[in-house]
Amino acid sequence: MHGEYRSRYERLQALMAVHGLSAIIVTSNPNYLYFTGHSTWAWSQKSRPLVAIMHAEEEPMLVIPEMDIENAKRQSWIRKRIVWKTLPFDSSIITRSMNVKRGAKIGLEYGAESRIGLTVADLRKLERQLRTLGASLVDASGLIWTLRSIKSRYEVDLIEKSAKIMSRAYRNFFEKLDRPFTARRMASILGQEMLREGADCVGFVIIGFLSGFLPDKQFEPGSLIRIDAGSIYNGYWSDFSRSAVIGIPKANQEKNFRIARGILHRCLERIREGSMISTLATLAQAEMRRAGLPGNVTGRVGHGIGLDITEPPSIAMWEKSSFRRNMTLALEPVRFYRGNELYHVEENLLVTGDGVRLLSEPDEILHSIR
Repeated sequence: MHGEYRSRYERLQALMAVHGLSAIIVTSNPNYLYFTGHSTWAWSQKSRPLVAIMHAEEEPMLVIPEMDIENAKRQSWIRKRIVWKTLPFDSSIITRSMNVKRGAKIGLEYGAESRIGLTVADLRKLERQLRTLGASLVDASGLIWTLRSIKSRYEVDLIEKSAKIMSRAYRNFFEKLDRPFTARRMASILGQEMLREGADCVGFVIIGFLSGFLPDKQFEPGSLIRIDAGSIYNGYWSDFSRSAVIGIPKANQEKNFRIARGILHRCLERIREGSMISTLATLAQAEMRRAGLPGNVTGRVGHGIGLDITEPPSIAMWEKSSFRRNMTLALEPVRFYRGNELYHVEENLLVTGDGVRLLSEPDEILHSIR
């Protein structure tokens, strides 16, 4: 496994050389895990940040709290570690751990679909210290996403495992669900099935329009319910939806569902390595207009998926990149309302040399919950 992470680091170093970066300071959970292999519950504590310093010409370094040192030794391939012991965290330990030369260009995770895992105060202090040492600060998110958007065989296997877990959880959910049909109970049962099938944790569950603190009010007979959910396995997400009706689906509900699935399949057929991603978003919108439907209300019809639930690229008209082999995507080309009913279809897929391979198990059924 260490070879997987070493390869990622070497490819990052090659990109850093091209762009003239001396180092990248990684502070977000997904990027930290991607480069270090160190998975820890400490991310749930905002008082104890974890940092990885990626050098262009040196070995990488971890800056971690003392309480997580043994875990890091067991999990991470990175052997150079700077340990801090007492709270509150002082971001000056980062600059003290680096040999910053005047004129150095230092990258941070400033860009799109990224977050910095420091408080604003710690970040501003770090920026002042680096500039005082003569460094310039730039966004390194694009370089990181260049690597993360193309998955290794190892990553594809984990994402597919997560998707299979989610597929089985959905299947079990529809077999086991009984009254009372409330959003809270549905989410609870689906979450239990994810864990039973092997997920490390429940990523998210949306029932209908609802997420977060779910109500106990029962759905009325005839209600169409969109269920959108994802599991996490070894850090990697799945994310796709299924639909059901309380009772027997009406003819118009079946018709709308078939229209949605048909558009999904036509979009899947058009994905080809090297084709522009924006053309798929254009196709999805055209297919919806042809069916007499409004355009997708979210502005994009899919996204990358991996250590984050949403990653670049966005499948949207503004996207400038093309489909590349070993991209893993969540495609959701249809999202429309009929009254208070939300129709939404989504599957997870891998871009291959001759099209796509579905990672989620496709479900063409508008389920009946009785």
